[in-house]
Amino acid sequence: MILFEEASEAINTIFSDESLLYSPSEFERTLLKQLEKIRGLWDKLPSQIGDLIIKIIEDVEQAFEDGYLYIENYGKEDEYFESEDINDYIFSFTSSLPKDMKSNYTRKLKRVISNCGYSTFSSIEKKCS
Repeated sequence: MILFEEASEAINTIFSDESLLYSPSEFERTLLKQLEKIRGLWDKLPSQIGDLIIKIIEDVEQAFEDGYLYIENYGKEDEYFESEDINDYIFSFTSSLPKDMKSNYTRKLKRVISNCGYSTFSSIEKKCS
């Protein structure tokens, strides 16, 4: 699907845009915009979208490791980027999966999230339990 490929490419570009990576709120807004574009494809491309979401989680984790996505009030508030909107999107996607895919994907998602050094996506793990 062309729409999925374009959104996927745009998401890869987001992770290579330093100005976005240094602005967590702008990063979140831009990422959500791309994710919303593919919401209508959840039932048509569940496997590909699931893989893209896993990649996003891994890329966010790598961005933290590289020193990106920290908020400006470091030490005064949450110390790094968290997005309930993105977490809600991921949970909604996971909930919409066909039964035959849901349990395997949920296990994979939990495993990826539990391996993260930051709690950015921990609310998804809790909701999926």
